Amino acid sequence: MSLMDFILKQIEVQKDTIGNMTSVGRLNKEEFFEKFIANIVCMGLSLVFLFILAAIVSMFSKTTLVGLAVVVVAYYTLLFIYWISSFIGISYAGARRLHDINKPGSLMLLMFIPFGSFVLLYYFTLKSVKKNNLY
Repeated sequence: MSLMDFILKQIEVQKDTIGNMTSVGRLNKEEFFEKFIANIVCMGLSLVFLFILAAIVSMFSKTTLVGLAVVVVAYYTLLFIYWISSFIGISYAGARRLHDINKPGSLMLLMFIPFGSFVLLYYFTLKSVKKNNLY
């Protein structure tokens, strides 16, 4: 698999995560971490895009600082919009993953408590419950 195929696959997974925002149902460990890694890859690609855009603006702008400031403000505005949509999508995916191990999705609120993310990471790595569960 080439790098471009990998990037396109991660973007498709990210689109699926954002487009499938529901906390109903279950999500196994592999699917959850595929969506999580896709989110990280897309975030990294956006940083590469920022550096390329900043380099282009600095080459062609007479007032380099003003041009770079505009690029940075525009980038962080778009990044904030992406982060909000990604946060919501990953939260729903996390709730579905918790449902898969027979835990309530409200445990996703642990991410707002110091060290609560480590508890969530532990839950996310547990094996799926094969029998019927409450969710």
